Amino acid sequence: MCCLKKIRLPIRINYKTTHIFLILHETNLSLIMRKFIQLLTVGLLLCFGLSVSAQQTISGLVTDAADKTPLPNVSVRVKETKQGTTTNSAGYFTIKASQGQTLIFSFVGFGTIEMKVGSSATMNIELVNDEKKLGEVVVTALNIRRNKNSVGYSTAEVKGSELAQTNRENIFTSLAGRAPGVTVTPTSGAVGASAQIVLRGFNSVGLSNQPLIVVDGVPFNNETFNQGSLVSDLPNRNQDYTNRGADINPEDIENMTILKGPEAAALYGVLGANGAILITTKKGKGGKGRITYDYNTRYDVINYNRMPQIQRVFDQGTNGILDVAVRTGFGPRYAPGTVFYDNVRNFFEVGRLERHNLSLEGGSDKTSYRFSGQYTDQKGTVPTTSFKRLNLRLNSSTRILDKIDVSSSFAYFNTVTNKPSRGDGGLLLNLLQWPVDDDVRNFQNPDGSKRNVQQNQFAAELDNPLWELRNNRLSDRTNRFTAAITFNSDITDWLNVNLRFGSDFSADQGNIFTHPQSFANSGFAGFGRGRIENYSNNNLLLNYLVVVSANHTFGKLKTTLRVGNALDDTRRFTSSQRGDSLFIPDFNSLDNTNPTFQRLRQRNQLRRIIGVFSELSLSYNDLLFVSLAGRNDWASPLPQQNRSFFYPTGSTSFVITNIKGVKEATKSWLSLFRIRASLARTNRFPTPYQNQAAFLSQLTSGGGYAFDFFAPNPDLKPEKQSTYETGFEARFLNGRIGIDFAYYNTVVKDQIGQLLRLSYGSGFVLNTQNFTDTRNWGTEIQLTLVPIRTKTVNWTATFNYNRMRNRVERMPANLPEFYVSDTWITNSRGSMFPGNTTTAIGGQTYVRNNQGQIVIDPNSGLPLGFTTTPYVKTGERLPNYTVGWNNQVTIKNFNISVLFDIRRGGDIFNVNELRLTRQGLSMRTVDRETPRTIPGVLNDANVNSANPTPNTISVTPMFRQAYWSSLPEDEFIERDINWLRLRDVTIGYNLPKKLFGKVKAINSINVYATGTDLFLITNYSGADPLTNANTPATPGVGGFGFDFGTVPLPRTFLFGVRVIF
Repeated sequence: MCCLKKIRLPIRINYKTTHIFLILHETNLSLIMRKFIQLLTVGLLLCFGLSVSAQQTISGLVTDAADKTPLPNVSVRVKETKQGTTTNSAGYFTIKASQGQTLIFSFVGFGTIEMKVGSSATMNIELVNDEKKLGEVVVTALNIRRNKNSVGYSTAEVKGSELAQTNRENIFTSLAGRAPGVTVTPTSGAVGASAQIVLRGFNSVGLSNQPLIVVDGVPFNNETFNQGSLVSDLPNRNQDYTNRGADINPEDIENMTILKGPEAAALYGVLGANGAILITTKKGKGGKGRITYDYNTRYDVINYNRMPQIQRVFDQGTNGILDVAVRTGFGPRYAPGTVFYDNVRNFFEVGRLERHNLSLEGGSDKTSYRFSGQYTDQKGTVPTTSFKRLNLRLNSSTRILDKIDVSSSFAYFNTVTNKPSRGDGGLLLNLLQWPVDDDVRNFQNPDGSKRNVQQNQFAAELDNPLWELRNNRLSDRTNRFTAAITFNSDITDWLNVNLRFGSDFSADQGNIFTHPQSFANSGFAGFGRGRIENYSNNNLLLNYLVVVSANHTFGKLKTTLRVGNALDDTRRFTSSQRGDSLFIPDFNSLDNTNPTFQRLRQRNQLRRIIGVFSELSLSYNDLLFVSLAGRNDWASPLPQQNRSFFYPTGSTSFVITNIKGVKEATKSWLSLFRIRASLARTNRFPTPYQNQAAFLSQLTSGGGYAFDFFAPNPDLKPEKQSTYETGFEARFLNGRIGIDFAYYNTVVKDQIGQLLRLSYGSGFVLNTQNFTDTRNWGTEIQLTLVPIRTKTVNWTATFNYNRMRNRVERMPANLPEFYVSDTWITNSRGSMFPGNTTTAIGGQTYVRNNQGQIVIDPNSGLPLGFTTTPYVKTGERLPNYTVGWNNQVTIKNFNISVLFDIRRGGDIFNVNELRLTRQGLSMRTVDRETPRTIPGVLNDANVNSANPTPNTISVTPMFRQAYWSSLPEDEFIERDINWLRLRDVTIGYNLPKKLFGKVKAINSINVYATGTDLFLITNYSGADPLTNANTPATPGVGGFGFDFGTVPLPRTFLFGVRVIF
């Protein structure tokens, strides 16, 4: 401090700027943080004014000796004075040192180098990989790079090149199978489809389970638009909306780190309660500029052999009698010579995608940049559907004042999607129910008007799916801009300050147009009226983060203390306008609707989270590592008295192979063996305003305002999630064999249930409350093998094993079942019962007597009506285990990647088969002329006696079509579904230099071919068992395991070329 007293600087500081980021309502923390920032600002300005004379400035570039790529965050320090710095994101450094002094360059995973300072002011260094330390660097929360041996919780890292080579539009579908504990469920195979991603199962039953997405240290919005925000207030299943994380260009990703363990949330706070996925984008490389251009084209094909088969034996009608006024296929046999059409094959098209990627990068000794752009133009397998996306990104970094590294990232995204309808009344179910003796391609009359198959029988009419696609329109577009700026300064060799600002703004616009002649009108307005619904959804995320880190070494004990403050501010405004009764049939404008039927709905949501945190990391002799952290958050969605909550966390790692005696005894066969453990508590909060009463304008006579359906709950508390994890990591034979094992156990108490029913006597209908406790536990194993490692051939195989379990520990005595209404499909739903699992299928099944026998109606010979029975567990969607088998092979200039996806167990509700059966169109209904007797007992006086009356009544379904509707829905739940899927395969070849050596501008050319979902072996009878009836906007467990009117994943075949100049 004495040196500071000798310096007098005229400093004027505007504290108002700082105050913007530290608004803490009704807490004393605001004053504390203001003082903290003020002192920090003064300290930075004072320290930057210091200078050391009699020294020269040494600058240079540090690269990897293997591939000449720059290395960021390399430690550079003067041996004699301990003064130090680190390389920036482009690998450059600047440091002051005197001639004759020694500079030490060190980086985890590389050998340390010492270089004497001479007369030259430039020093370029190449670091060599240390084989014994390879793979020991991992990016953790707040983008802190740590020695992997020091991390006491489970992480997984996936290279960006692995994700990019799949060439899928959604980076999360590319992630499936590549890391243990990661579950990815795409909504469908249609263009612009969303994907649900979950880490280590479903911990929350009423709130979101999606992890936090962080791009270059800044939170990134991954929401999927919720249809409940529309005037029509529809469930999230009749159309899809792309999850916004899919906006990221896979070619921009350097690597992806998945934080599944409990400490993932320690520094990210409540936003990281479901884990976090950290995405690091590519940065510019210094030196000579480089241009990369990549072009690829893809063809998408539906696997027709797996599509549901429609019976071609029986015509329209009821109980064996022809009836053209109905759409059911319970009529007589088709007349001989009837011409049949393969409407499914005639409907779908070969999809086509074209993609262009361009990147430019370069830099100097202090500045680097990388600009990239991607344009995707896709036409789907469903006619008229399309997806277009433009990505632009600019990353840059620079060093100023020899003390501060400034990095920035700016990105723009534009997407336009024309999508198909799905679910009930959607195009797939309409296609499957289309008469097989009518050509689906004949959808309009010679005059261009709609051709109806049933003529004037509108009640039995369906929309021809090809007519629907050309006349009903579902479209949306998104414009999005993200920005992140980071200031990083090593004030001294032991003190570092990191300051980040981020923003994420998106504007979504959508249009839903229903033609007046569409059968869909019967559901809301009546035939001949039509409907238009437009919406806009604007999101603004602002965040700020400051972290101060101090390091000190006490002999063999290394310590790091971090303290910080974070603010996350979210603002969402949704406006939806709907109009019915079109004046001009094909004019898509709200002005074209009857003003009497026009409605407007607007929602404005504000959410603020403020947090302070600290972390102490200890390392003793690279043998024992301990980390202790704590964070306190203030979250606005909770009642004022419960907005503040604190959660601690701790982890430890013990590297047994670093014990001196063990290391010497096992070095020939054991490269690494360490054990780890961690313990943490995190919290969750409800949707903003879900817990507050609100006034709504009344449309009835007299107008005015009245309370909404939702009752306030001033006692609502956050969900409390406690987790512990244990595991070990071992590597054998110089890394040829590796195993990483983890066991985790999570208990969530005071789970928040939204939309819970209340007594009408309360004056409200629904409310939000803490109502249940659950437990989720599981095992993860990652096995890595290197069967071949030579100079010309290398083969690495990775097996990712995942087994999850869950249980409901407590529910209110007066609540026999909990479900999220979006998952209510036909008469079944995703349910939760006391003492059972959170991933159950709930439904109604046969009426049974005391002995469990089916009770038969003696008047019909059919089972008693199951619709009067209570809801019970009818299926379990959670698989026994899943395995991802990833193979990376290089053979000279060839590189091959093959990923298999394996699943064992778990049930799937085949709703498509249920619908076709009840319509008389399923192949299972062909054997309808054969009489049968349903096993069971008659509903008479002896039904519950020791000797009930056996059923002997014969039923012929040909003349009693009620036989098919008497089957309860659990008859259509397919049990213990297994699959083996070839998810991705890529073959690339680097052309020999001699083929283009005369063109000096070209450095390399790579040609490649990629296929996705090429084959599927499964015992599931439907098109694809990887299905989800809902979109990720549905909270809780969602609709995975429900196969309901969604287009299956197509097979894709892609060819491309990449040229580097």
